[in-house]
Amino acid sequence: TISGSILQCDLNSSQGSSNGELQFRYNGQVVGRLQMDTYGNTDGSGGESRYRVFLEAMNGFVLKLLSEDDMSINSTGANVWLSATGGRVHISGQDDPIIMSGGDTAQYEFRDDGIYMNNRKITN
Repeated sequence: TISGSILQCDLNSSQGSSNGELQFRYNGQVVGRLQMDTYGNTDGSGGESRYRVFLEAMNGFVLKLLSEDDMSINSTGANVWLSATGGRVHISGQDDPIIMSGGDTAQYEFRDDGIYMNNRKITN
């Protein structure tokens, strides 16, 4: 057991491209990791930054993020992507899903009888 209020992994620019990670193992096999690396796009352009942090599940393990209360995913300076390269992206909840766009000026709600924009039905 390792405990403390801060567990720290330090990398610095003098190391060049490098990584540091916390591994989760099951029967000697890595099944998850929290990793920091500097292997992304070398100039920081394109779809990925040069500097990245991963939370990953692998080798038959599933990644679950759980919250007893509200949960949010935010990017304060760029885009958010959701993708599934081997299947569908599912969005579900107790109530109808809502997508906000344009600085919250347009609200799209997906109801059983169609799609609504700002409470006005736009499709069947």
